Amino acid sequence: PAVKAVGVTEPAIARSLEGLELRSGAGPVRLPIDRVFTMEGFGTVVTGSLWNGTLRVGAMLELQPSGRSVRVRTLESHGQRVEKVGPGRRVAVSLHPLARDQSSRGDWLVAEGSGGPSRRLSVRVELLRDFPRTLGARTGVRFHLGASETLAILRLLGQDSLEPGGECLAQLELRHPSMAERGDRFVLRTASAEMTLGGGTVIAARAPRVRAHDPEALQDLARLERGSPEDRILESLLGLPGSARLEDILGPSGMEREPAKAMLAALVASGSIHLAGQEFVHPVVWERSRHEILAEVQRHQQEFPARYGMARGELRNRMDWKAGGALFDALVSDLVSKAILHAREDRLALALEAPLPASLRAGAERVSQAAREAGLSALSLSELAARCGEGGLEIANRLLFERELVKLPGDLVFSKEALERAAAAVEQELKQKDALVLEDFKGLFGLSRKYMMPLLEYLDSIGVTRREGDRRMAGRKATGAGG
Repeated sequence: PAVKAVGVTEPAIARSLEGLELRSGAGPVRLPIDRVFTMEGFGTVVTGSLWNGTLRVGAMLELQPSGRSVRVRTLESHGQRVEKVGPGRRVAVSLHPLARDQSSRGDWLVAEGSGGPSRRLSVRVELLRDFPRTLGARTGVRFHLGASETLAILRLLGQDSLEPGGECLAQLELRHPSMAERGDRFVLRTASAEMTLGGGTVIAARAPRVRAHDPEALQDLARLERGSPEDRILESLLGLPGSARLEDILGPSGMEREPAKAMLAALVASGSIHLAGQEFVHPVVWERSRHEILAEVQRHQQEFPARYGMARGELRNRMDWKAGGALFDALVSDLVSKAILHAREDRLALALEAPLPASLRAGAERVSQAAREAGLSALSLSELAARCGEGGLEIANRLLFERELVKLPGDLVFSKEALERAAAAVEQELKQKDALVLEDFKGLFGLSRKYMMPLLEYLDSIGVTRREGDRRMAGRKATGAGG
């Protein structure tokens, strides 16, 4: 459908408007705010010209760059109360909950999940023909987009200067974050705001830093500028931390939901991007995170050589997964499936066996010997470690993990051999008697209640005995001290 030139009295303008096609309102909402005020009965009202999407009464939106969640209470466009507004129209929006001092000119009203603001943009910059001087490789400028402005550093890419009337690829490092998106046109003025020097087009919002004379990076940026859907998806993913949902990608890519969904499925199928649960990961982010995991496990093993690897939960906390655990879980599963990482219980190691270093083996033998000598009059973990000197606690915990030692209630640590002997003795005794009572066990082992009760509970747990009231009968066939 064509635009109707409603209320336009100038014939030339009217004819121009009648020839334009009406813009689609299917994309995510983007409204640059140029005025904020309060009105009795409406609360805080913001105004602007809607760039994209369709505004509807009752919609939940985000106020950026603060990230505040707000709801549309009422809409007014060109003096009329309306239920929805499409792109290209002036609109006044009353928002709740929002105080007057919580927004200002230059803010943006955007769809939820559109992605946060950015301090670095990859752009194509154009210098006005009548600008009086050549720009150097780094120039301080004033960046204008929508109703916002901020100081910035303009870094030229692939060349050290830009003549009046020329254009080139560049990056803008912004002092204050901007809600720029791919395809946005912007204006550049001198830092003092004395004159306009040019403008340009945003190629990538939330862009990674590009080295000025890196040929490969410049080729990637030039390819991205040409704007294939694949490039737009990949660029959006690269600018987001960790893994990303479909909703996270829509805003930065400027794509609508169904085409973006289909393109993501095709990229996953071709192996161009990775899937982490229901989230998507750029291959650069995947490889970087993969190396970080392996480096952290290696660092931990070097710092704590007596331990078998690193606890999965500790590793996850160390990695600071801002986008949630989907990427971490997918990476660990991939590394384990390829036998690059090895999982035992809740621990991850770089080697399946990961034996104790030679320097710790003597200490391990001292810990084992102390436990064997204690027999069923077991030592506590701290007592056992103290008898073995420096590093004794770490070594004792490793032997517990390997099940050479067994810890029972009361913080008592038994040697594997002592428990095996106790189990064998009870099994033999139960071949002679139908049931054993506490006095039988005291006669068999000569232990005080402190050691006896944890031992009996252990024998119950591995199936050597089965408790019935005050008696213990033969349990299911024992499988050994390891259970």
